[in-house]
Amino acid sequence: MPCSQRKARTLLKQKKAKIIGYKTFTIQLQITTGKTVQKIDVGVDEGAVHIGIAVTSCNCT
Repeated sequence: MPCSQRKARTLLKQKKAKIIGYKTFTIQLQITTGKTVQKIDVGVDEGAVHIGIAVTSCNCT
């Protein structure tokens, strides 16, 4: 799930996450989180040359 840069830095410093990729900065949690679910929105932009994908957290009710 998307998180803030500050939260990502904190998780990395506490060794609760590890870096998976740098091109699109991705971390993986090393701790169990239970069954917490967060709603997200996925946007796809089908351009002429490149395809863009965005994932944002949703404050939907």
